[in-house]
Amino acid sequence: MAADDYPQYFGDRSLLERRKWAFMCSRQFTSGSVLRCYDWATSLDGDRDCVVGGFQSDIERDVLRLLAMKRIPAVLVLGRRLYQDGAPPWMRPHIDAGLGLVVALTNAVGNCVRNVALRNSRVVEMADEVVFGTLNTGGTLMPIYWQARRMGKPVTVLQPGWQEPTAVGDTGQEAPSASDETDARAD
Repeated sequence: MAADDYPQYFGDRSLLERRKWAFMCSRQFTSGSVLRCYDWATSLDGDRDCVVGGFQSDIERDVLRLLAMKRIPAVLVLGRRLYQDGAPPWMRPHIDAGLGLVVALTNAVGNCVRNVALRNSRVVEMADEVVFGTLNTGGTLMPIYWQARRMGKPVTVLQPGWQEPTAVGDTGQEAPSASDETDARAD
């Protein structure tokens, strides 16, 4: 398939019309973060809300299972091509219930660092609000945090003790500027 044929969709595209919450969580977390993520997920409204994410970390997958139990729709964004059956097995409960959508951004066979960054960036672009379960200031999600802030999106970090950076120096890295961002599709 040509690069022009992307993104591709599998599932209920009408979910994109709902209020969308991006959810991302670092692979490093505390028990307090986990409980806050679960509380947040179960507070959503299945008739109004939809959660968008890559659902790769353990907490993200746990949240996805909670969403399925509460019948809250989810959109899985892939930095790769669609799975042979359209969706991975762990997304099937949402797809089979008519509460899921899979969006494939590229025709890549697997994930690579560039495609993961593309996926996370697109998740933020698609969302109305952004929620981080945990966020490590030196981690790979920090540029996504800054992107959401630059876009004026409401951002919530559920991590206990999180101190919002008051200056770029608080993060140990520079906030990426719009000119620093490149569109991986242009390669």
